[in-house]
Amino acid sequence: MTITGSNELLVVTDELDDISRDGLTPETIDLDQHFNDPDAGDTVTYSVDATLVGGGSLPANFWANVAVVGSNLNITYTDYSSEQVRLPLVITVTAESSDGVSDDVTSTFTLTPDPQATLDIRLIARDVESSGRDFTSFRSEADLAALVAGGKGGARFQLINGLQDLNYAISGLTDYNNDGSQPGPVVDIQTDLIAVRIVDTTNSNATVFTLYHRTNSDDNPIVDLTAGTMSGVWASDDSTPFTSAILDKLYNGDLAVQVEITGLGKPKLSGKNILVSPEVDDVSNLPSSITQVVTGDQYVVEIWMSDILAQVLAGQLTETANVTSVIMDMLWDVADASLFDFVFTPESSAFGFLAGVENPDFGGGVLGNINATTVVPGLMTNGYGRVGYAIFTAETAADDVDFTIDTTDLISGADCVDRGGNIDFSQISITNTSVEQVAPSEFFIQTDLSNLSVSGTITIDGQEINLLPQSAGLNSTSVSGRLNVLFDDVNNPGTIQILDSTIEVNPSGQGRPDRDDSGVYSATDLADFGLVGDQLIPDVLGSFDGELNLAIRDAIAQVLSSQQAIDGSGNFDISGNWFLESGLLDSMIALKNTQGAGLDDTVVDFNSESTSGVTMTFFDPLTGAPAGLAAWSQAKLTEVDTGVFELVIPISRRLEFTTEDGADVVLNLVGSATAYFTVGQEDTDEFGDTITTAEPVPWNSTNPGTEVYQGIIGNNSSLGDPAHDVDMFRVELGIGDTVTVDVDADMFDSGLDSILRLFDSTGTPITTGLVD
Repeated sequence: MTITGSNELLVVTDELDDISRDGLTPETIDLDQHFNDPDAGDTVTYSVDATLVGGGSLPANFWANVAVVGSNLNITYTDYSSEQVRLPLVITVTAESSDGVSDDVTSTFTLTPDPQATLDIRLIARDVESSGRDFTSFRSEADLAALVAGGKGGARFQLINGLQDLNYAISGLTDYNNDGSQPGPVVDIQTDLIAVRIVDTTNSNATVFTLYHRTNSDDNPIVDLTAGTMSGVWASDDSTPFTSAILDKLYNGDLAVQVEITGLGKPKLSGKNILVSPEVDDVSNLPSSITQVVTGDQYVVEIWMSDILAQVLAGQLTETANVTSVIMDMLWDVADASLFDFVFTPESSAFGFLAGVENPDFGGGVLGNINATTVVPGLMTNGYGRVGYAIFTAETAADDVDFTIDTTDLISGADCVDRGGNIDFSQISITNTSVEQVAPSEFFIQTDLSNLSVSGTITIDGQEINLLPQSAGLNSTSVSGRLNVLFDDVNNPGTIQILDSTIEVNPSGQGRPDRDDSGVYSATDLADFGLVGDQLIPDVLGSFDGELNLAIRDAIAQVLSSQQAIDGSGNFDISGNWFLESGLLDSMIALKNTQGAGLDDTVVDFNSESTSGVTMTFFDPLTGAPAGLAAWSQAKLTEVDTGVFELVIPISRRLEFTTEDGADVVLNLVGSATAYFTVGQEDTDEFGDTITTAEPVPWNSTNPGTEVYQGIIGNNSSLGDPAHDVDMFRVELGIGDTVTVDVDADMFDSGLDSILRLFDSTGTPITTGLVD
């Protein structure tokens, strides 16, 4: 058998690879290196089709052009502009053979602009707004009022080299030019500018540094008086060095740029001092962010921008990076977060001329037409600048509350970012943010599993007196309270943080049996603990000596901790400072050893003063830690049953303060508190809602004592409305018996507005009073 005239088919020999290009240099691809028809007499022709990734024809102002000439695929690029559409495109090359037998073959690849974005927008959630030394930039920029008052020109400053040096750029000096068409002297800045100085406005405008002088200056700036600009670096090793003291003055707003011009004197550039500007020099120096916030707390969402054109497309020569204005909308989920306020002002924005919000919609979840404008060149060209911020309240627990820049108007062109022309949306990268709003787990301190001892010293007129627990009249000291605990995962805790929580020292009896002899304390006034001096104070009444008695009443400690890792045994650090949120120091001096004179226990001096706000520092008692704890500085979390957690906190805190009379007091509080939390406990009603189901109090006239109860108001399960909660307790009183009810709900900052009512055993109201 003889076979002649066989045909070999057209094939793709080498698929075209995906490529990324900056769009500055054209290129040619030889398609014959990728397709082949082996038959010598056959010819191959090529065609090309280009579409957007995802479909659609290439729009106007597109960055790339694709064409086939002969066997060459030519890719050319339009000159860069802000309006340029920079999107990836899919290029399909089709090869056709003249043999009339081969099927057409194709190769497809993607051409991606790299970089695509020339402007970056970022949303950052924070506990509080960034301020002061969070920023590394400064500006002297006139706002509208300063311009009306005659302010001209402006300046930008940037800390560099680890805050050691100051980069400066002066602009707008030509604003002072006057050819005679305006009121005032004729000025030509090229001949009439004498000097540009940094002056201290708090010291009679004394010169701090001379940036420029036509005969003698501290620096050697780059000067272009035709353009009215100059720039340079004020360095720490200059003859007049940039120092930390000068940096402090910059942050304080004490300095200004002064220009000296023949005929105009020494006006202040821009009409304003140099102010710290909410800018940073690099993405790595942006303010820190949060991803979690506790319900009920407030937090802020800041909007930051950077004109990254000069960084990512340094080779293009058609435009200069310089954003001048912005209009945009921010959205959020109003079901979980409510807008409390917003701050978009020239002072809070890197756009120092104008800033504001045209259409705030608190209920609709929109800050519409956030807008800002600058008149000083160079904004955000080497870093990030803040547009402003909004303040939100975490209303309810939610896994993710999203905050986003609305792209709809940016895409359509109704909103814009301007860099001499509106930057096409394809060139804008947006990083939104989301916040998890979490409810803390509420641990109840178990009074019967807590204990506290108090000792210390007081120094009066150089005499140090040891303070020992009162030997009679008081029950043992205990504590109560609630701890708001934030877990990373309540079902499998790996980290823990104790938020704004309180531990209260429970009233334990009368500070002294003869307390009412003082004239200001009654026999029923309760003290949290009582202390007695171990030495008598001489000559407190004539030649008679006196005993010092101290008692702290309503002692409430604010317990805080930073987020801590829980080790494999459940231990975590608890050594950070606490604070005495409330506390009255009651003191009394009574005569002793005066029975012969009939004056024994007579009160000769007394005082009561606040100790609120005193720091409670950790100290190591140098004795064995409470049972089950590794150390005095370590608390322990244990899941004692499914969904039931025990938290044991050591108490080893020292109070140091000076009384109104100048006595130095040191008090050491030592003990421990055990608290429990049950997952879902907020749905459990603790105490009875009716008289028949009232919680019995275990004390009576033959067995007196103090009992502390804690409960959640607003979770009853037997009445119609859970918010109409009642917790009832039953006390047996005999003739002459008394009961003292001490309600301390305010310590939890709950805003509780409740009624305290007393009933007899038949349910008849005895008295009703508002709980303060």
